[in-house]
Amino acid sequence: MVSSLITKYKKILWLSTLSALLAFIILNPREFIDLWLTKDQQGQLLFNAGNYDQANKTFNNIRWRAFSAYGNEDYETAATLYSQFNNKESLLSQANAFAHGRNYLKARDLYQDILAQHPDFKSAEQNRDLIQVI
Repeated sequence: MVSSLITKYKKILWLSTLSALLAFIILNPREFIDLWLTKDQQGQLLFNAGNYDQANKTFNNIRWRAFSAYGNEDYETAATLYSQFNNKESLLSQANAFAHGRNYLKARDLYQDILAQHPDFKSAEQNRDLIQVI
């Protein structure tokens, strides 16, 4: 009799715990996700789903925020974020963001600066040539 009573209370305790967890998930889904995934992991999921605006707001990683802003066609923000890096790929991405944002003079000048430092960088050369036609 005592063992059946203990089994009954275990079932009630288990169901109560499960119900409380489900209520927490339903009422606070963001907080529940925060328990299991970092902001960058959440941002990556949003980015992969094509939700670039929300991904940009979620990422802690500046480079991924720049990718997200660019994907969201927020070229001014993307250019600002890319400016925090000095490698040639980030400078190229910054110049591309200027170009897509119709800031052609800044794009052209940055392409020329990149080529002054990296004369064999074909992507920068091709993009500069395209901008000069505009």
